[in-house]
Amino acid sequence: MRSHCLLIITFVTLSGCAVGTTYLKPGTNSSEIRTVAVMPFTSNKAGLGVEVENRLTVALLQLNRFEIVESTVFMEEILRSPGEYLLC
Repeated sequence: MRSHCLLIITFVTLSGCAVGTTYLKPGTNSSEIRTVAVMPFTSNKAGLGVEVENRLTVALLQLNRFEIVESTVFMEEILRSPGEYLLC
């Protein structure tokens, strides 16, 4: 589940910030993605995971295309209604 969310976040970041090849699950319509959750990152280096999470959140907000929801809210909703979300 976490890898699916990270894939969405990675795709969104790469599509807005980079030039090159973007990998996406076949059949996924990225224009349907309006709300995203930035899931927590972990690292062996203290504070790095939080820094990456914060920078990614800022980059997504600067695109002015997505509503960002807290990862805890997102996970609670997924557990309540697992079939209603686009996970690629």
